[in-house]
Amino acid sequence: MTSNKTGGILIFTVLMAFLIGSAALLMPTMTGGAQATDPTLDAAIQQAFTQTAEAAQTDPTEAFQMTVDAAIAATLTATAQTEEPEAPQVTPTPTNTVAPVATPARDVALREEQTLDGHDDIVTAVDINRNGRFVASASTDGTARVWRVEDGREMAVLDHDGFVLDVAFSPMTGVEEVITTSDDGSVRRWNWRDGEDIPLEAEAIIASDDADELPASDGAVIVGFSPSGEQFATFDFGGALALWDTAAETVTYRLPYGFALADLSGDMPLLAYTLPDEPNIVRMGSPDGDIMQQFEYSAGFVEPVAFSEDGSRLIVLGDDGLNRVVDLTTGTTLFEFEYTGYGLSAFSPDGSIIADGSANGRLNLYDGDTGAQIGTTREHDGLISEIAFGPDGDLIATAGEDGTVRVYSISEAAPADATAEPQQAGGPTPLPDGFPEVIQADVQVAEQVFEGGRMFWVQPANQIWVMVVDEDAGGEWLIYEDTFDEDVDPEEDADLDVPDGSYQPVRGFGKLWRENEDVRDILGWAITPEFGYISRYEYVPGGDIVDEAYVPGPGFHVLFSLNGEAFRFNEDSGTWQLGRD
Repeated sequence: MTSNKTGGILIFTVLMAFLIGSAALLMPTMTGGAQATDPTLDAAIQQAFTQTAEAAQTDPTEAFQMTVDAAIAATLTATAQTEEPEAPQVTPTPTNTVAPVATPARDVALREEQTLDGHDDIVTAVDINRNGRFVASASTDGTARVWRVEDGREMAVLDHDGFVLDVAFSPMTGVEEVITTSDDGSVRRWNWRDGEDIPLEAEAIIASDDADELPASDGAVIVGFSPSGEQFATFDFGGALALWDTAAETVTYRLPYGFALADLSGDMPLLAYTLPDEPNIVRMGSPDGDIMQQFEYSAGFVEPVAFSEDGSRLIVLGDDGLNRVVDLTTGTTLFEFEYTGYGLSAFSPDGSIIADGSANGRLNLYDGDTGAQIGTTREHDGLISEIAFGPDGDLIATAGEDGTVRVYSISEAAPADATAEPQQAGGPTPLPDGFPEVIQADVQVAEQVFEGGRMFWVQPANQIWVMVVDEDAGGEWLIYEDTFDEDVDPEEDADLDVPDGSYQPVRGFGKLWRENEDVRDILGWAITPEFGYISRYEYVPGGDIVDEAYVPGPGFHVLFSLNGEAFRFNEDSGTWQLGRD
């Protein structure tokens, strides 16, 4: 059996970044020259997005409306001239109704059962025990804790001398033990009922030929357990994988790797690992160096993130923003999906669900067979540092930068009837007959919050939308072309003296902010890093029906912030407001 929780070196990387205040280095920076895949948009909205920076800066409302009107008119003309228009070649098809689907879609509901908030600092790790009754957590406050799921009661506090980096329940039947790792390099086994601490001594290492050359380790994460619980694997930050025999309290292997995971379900451990000098190749093999399979990727570096419980699939993260689900029996990539945080993903015990935690505290669930998103919720204030499934797949626990552990129940709704008539979707009120349809799409955006407002980079248009806060829930909306050229323009001004607690905007945001004095004076300093993500986008056309003919008029756009807030951008007034209605 493999652990149904996230693993890998990124847990430590993210943690250390926050401890030293360099979170901005880990956040996706999307403006100016970003190599993102263009979301598919309806031709009308693509045309609406096309305008010159000069027109936008002189009169953003008029310039934007001219292009919207032209695009809508072109769309209506094309429709009128064609009795049987060809099927659209883009997806999704803009519509204000839900179309019937060929295959019923899964719909998974997440319900928060407990918020566990006894820690005083970042929660670095979480696990659920084999009967689903208890949750263990680790924290930079120097403790690991055990909680009862039923009522959220704190059952044990296990004190350490340093940051606790990881925690996992032993899967051994009848044993109430947890394994913890700390930044002092220790790996400990605890009977959490009485707080007894049984250190596992590093002196027992059976060294490989390369062990003397390994850098010193200042901590490790747990990356696998055997079904019996008698063996587990750790990966330390000196770059070495270790397999521990808990009965003998010894390490049986210690070998150098770049990143590594271990599947201990068979007679011989199966490792998935990368090497420091070939970070874009995942190798599958045994601890003695035999290579059974290897997968090379175009990404600059990749990391094995999680095995499925049966050992048949592997999630591989890449620095290109994609998680790949690999079939280990055939060596093929089954599907890919964009990760929304740091690639901290985990399989449910039966492999039917993949969970992924984001940088903004959102938990996303994906279908384990198709990669389609099937559920989401956001409860944490800040990044999710680890995810763990319960033994039956009906519980999931998350650890957060906000110092809390969240425990959710998972329930699967009945599939929708594929033959049912289309139902009105939530969102805009249906438009009168003759109006163009509401346009809806998923678009790549970047967002940064400033003292006096906010910036959005809208990828399909390569535009920067500046939101000036004039009142609590609204203000002026300005549009600029993103002119950043990564081959010419500097990312930032190294000579600027940035106040404590503030950020200098970089790339496209930074170029506009530095070169446009009005924008800089209005917005002030940034108060968050820049975040890149996928936002739901809507365009609702305005206008009127005159003599049974549509006359175009100003409409409005809707984007959603990283925190899920809806912002409405009004073409008639050049303003924005909080909320879409």
